[in-house]
Amino acid sequence: MHGYEIIGELTERTDGLWRPSPGSIYPTLQLLEDEGLVTAQADDAGGKRRYALTEQGQRAAADVAKGPAPWEAVAAGAPEGARALRQSLVRLLPVVRQVMMSGGPHEYEEVAKLLDDTRRRIYAILASEPSASAPAGASEGPEGSSASSAPAEG
Repeated sequence: MHGYEIIGELTERTDGLWRPSPGSIYPTLQLLEDEGLVTAQADDAGGKRRYALTEQGQRAAADVAKGPAPWEAVAAGAPEGARALRQSLVRLLPVVRQVMMSGGPHEYEEVAKLLDDTRRRIYAILASEPSASAPAGASEGPEGSSASSAPAEG
């Protein structure tokens, strides 16, 4: 695999919750190569470097495989509902893109109104109540009173 394939694989295995950057993947691959855990060879086109586990790397991978996979820990640490929210967004974007490509002025206007209304409604949801995962006291003002209902002192 080359670095971008590894990024894609990690992104897929975490349902998009973890998408490492090339700036973290390639130095890590270089470190693994320096430690003798992977080898790198240019592909047939002479462009991208493809990485493969060495025998030592296969042994290390087998040891790591005895525990939970790192991507499972990332996905398990995601807040409840985060995957569903991301999937909803992923399903929405191609539809909006399709309107942009094949719609006309009427469709553009209607979809823009809908998206603007949705954005306002999302902000209203965020403003309505503190999230159950928000740190205690995060929305409170002095002495435990709500910051929005506390009288301003001058």
